[in-house]
Amino acid sequence: EPALRLPAAPILLANADALDAALRAEGFAGAPWDGGFFVTLPGTPDAAFDATAVSTALQAHDVFVVPVPAGIRVGICGMRASDAGRFAAAYRAACEAT
Repeated sequence: EPALRLPAAPILLANADALDAALRAEGFAGAPWDGGFFVTLPGTPDAAFDATAVSTALQAHDVFVVPVPAGIRVGICGMRASDAGRFAAAYRAACEAT
């Protein structure tokens, strides 16, 4: 587990764990987290992965992320652990739609 000295560390860890489990349940590799307020979900091995298109598709599900060259950046600081399943399902749908 990453060592954080933040008052929010237990919440961030719970959010990261919930997101990781939800993504794995949807067939993704999970959410690599090594501390901090964000995780970056790497693009799929498919060369057609377009982080901007996935980000735009997620907006239709009221999910907001930041496209970056390595994939999409997700703010676990603004996500409740209980919303991880909804995020993962929306991410799956967005990846399939683009």
